[in-house]
Amino acid sequence: MRHLYLYFVLQVIELQKETVLCVNLLDEARKKGIELDLKLLSYELGIPVVGASARENIGINELKEALEAKSNKKQREIKYQNEIE
Repeated sequence: MRHLYLYFVLQVIELQKETVLCVNLLDEARKKGIELDLKLLSYELGIPVVGASARENIGINELKEALEAKSNKKQREIKYQNEIE
């Protein structure tokens, strides 16, 4: 099921020139022992990825900054596996 969310993100990236991904509920993930490498995810997707915990007001300023920033970086071309294409 987790992979379906990433497919949705990839579809959004294909449709939008500039995309920012906000991964919310990081506090809940940590409680369950789930750690995410947001820098690696950003690199792999070719877009800014910001971690947040809206309930604890963490990451909100970083999200605003990412949304306001102009990106000169070319986004990755999305290539799916043959089964998906």
